[in-house]
Amino acid sequence: MQHQKPITAVDICGQLPLHLAARNGRTDTCQLLLDSAPQTAVVADIDGRTLRLALACTPPRLDTARCFVAAAPATGVLAALAAVPEARPLCADFFITRSPHLTSEEWAAAWSAVPAPCPGLLRALPAVLARSTEQAGHLVQHLPPADVQRLRTAALCLTRAQKQSGVFLPTPVAWSILALLGG
Repeated sequence: MQHQKPITAVDICGQLPLHLAARNGRTDTCQLLLDSAPQTAVVADIDGRTLRLALACTPPRLDTARCFVAAAPATGVLAALAAVPEARPLCADFFITRSPHLTSEEWAAAWSAVPAPCPGLLRALPAVLARSTEQAGHLVQHLPPADVQRLRTAALCLTRAQKQSGVFLPTPVAWSILALLGG
């Protein structure tokens, strides 16, 4: 007879300790469980939920859900984020934690799953811009109009200051300055 480790053992309702911690909003416990057994991030509970456990609470437990955003496979996270409107603030967390590791296919899936406009997405600009200007362009297309206007105004101000001073910053430096708006 094979014994399961307590961290991956399911109870009589088909739930892992991670499911119970997520449902109860125990962010610290979720993080410890995911650090110890990251594969459990994709194990669905009896109702077929993982990340959605934390998001289905009223109000959604975004801090707990952030643990899943960082640990679960990108496609599962994107599906959960797209399914729960209250989870939109986590889209920025997705790009902040995942940008360096996403494949081309995952980038394409991400941009089709992220709603436009997506409030709070501007804070992911530095991480996305560090990956590529092409991906930063996609991010800007998903920003709320007010955030797009803030970026446009900052870019115009920066350009004007450079022209007036006669000092022109290298493009990556100018992008880094604009990315500070997202931080």
